[in-house]
Amino acid sequence: MIRRSTRAAAAVGLALAVTGCGVHPESDPEPIPPTIPVVRPPSVTQEPAPRGPTPSPAPPPPGSAGS
Repeated sequence: MIRRSTRAAAAVGLALAVTGCGVHPESDPEPIPPTIPVVRPPSVTQEPAPRGPTPSPAPPPPGSAGS
């Protein structure tokens, strides 16, 4: 039983090392952060910008169609 626990611990340690928990900190953070922040910020930044001028012209169409 003790050997299994040791094996599991070793496997977990190796997995973490291979994953890049501290071996390749530059490779992991580089591809991950750029992908998430680059996709989310643009959507949130582009939406609020067009929303300002869009709300004004948006209400008139619905009112005209309803009348």
